[in-house]
Amino acid sequence: MNVNRFALKELCLDLSRPEITFLVGARQVGKTYLMKEVEAFARSQGKKTVYFNLEIPSDLLKFAGSEEDIFKTLTTSAEVVFLDEFHYLKNASHFLKAVYDSHLGVKIFASGSSSLELHNHLLCLLAENQGSLVSVWNLASEVGLTAKTIEKYLMILEQTYVCYSCTSFSTNLGNELKKSRKYYFYDLGIRNVILKDFEYDIRQRRDKGALYESLVFLELLQKISPNTSLHFWRTKQKSEVDFVKVVNRKPIPIEVKSSLSGCAIPSGMNDFLNRYPHTKEGVVVNESYKGEVKHGSAVIRFIPWKEIGQGMG
Repeated sequence: MNVNRFALKELCLDLSRPEITFLVGARQVGKTYLMKEVEAFARSQGKKTVYFNLEIPSDLLKFAGSEEDIFKTLTTSAEVVFLDEFHYLKNASHFLKAVYDSHLGVKIFASGSSSLELHNHLLCLLAENQGSLVSVWNLASEVGLTAKTIEKYLMILEQTYVCYSCTSFSTNLGNELKKSRKYYFYDLGIRNVILKDFEYDIRQRRDKGALYESLVFLELLQKISPNTSLHFWRTKQKSEVDFVKVVNRKPIPIEVKSSLSGCAIPSGMNDFLNRYPHTKEGVVVNESYKGEVKHGSAVIRFIPWKEIGQGMG
């Protein structure tokens, strides 16, 4: 009961926060009790409330209409809406996000025996955006959770070796991004399952660029040692290098191109080399070109992606 009292206090404080509040956990642990107590507290504060238990057919039936009807039910029934067993609502995260984004001042408390749908939604977003910049705030908005909760989920995915978090390379120059991250699945088979895409021929994949980049990432990850670290680089002007391998504090820019017309240094790497003129080498992984070009004192090697095992040491 001490735990319940602590949780109740925190939940009552959430009444004044715009984010959707979720209570998840196994059955019979007191979620409904807490929801009812919070509703009683809200009423004592003069707020109009409504409580839907979606395990009850008559309550669930109220959400059987069109998307517009469901949105209206959630936003016009009361100031504070309680959804017990919210996972019975089809596409629940879609509707909850819509309510949150509407800024209509409706507070929602949602409880469920499983957070599986929200977790799967997060995984889908990470899979679809593999190799792209990911914002915790954007993920929170898409999934309908707080940024703090998303950060916890991401930390769990990293600690369980589902995803790897790649941080940005920066030497504290004002126009370089410092807090952005990219996420990569360790197992591309898991990503294929999430995306439901098992096309064997990588050339036929819509996401072939992300797959090429992921293959290079996995190869680089195998060669991480105590004196190395792996990052990406991007400026506020959107100049970007896919990876920056730092060895003994010396950066090596690495760019991945699914298509390339000759051994021309990509513009993002060119900007990096101009920004860091003491860089001694760089790598451009591509489909077919092999060779070397010079940029100042730096030697840029072009490696076909099928040879990355030999050329990425």
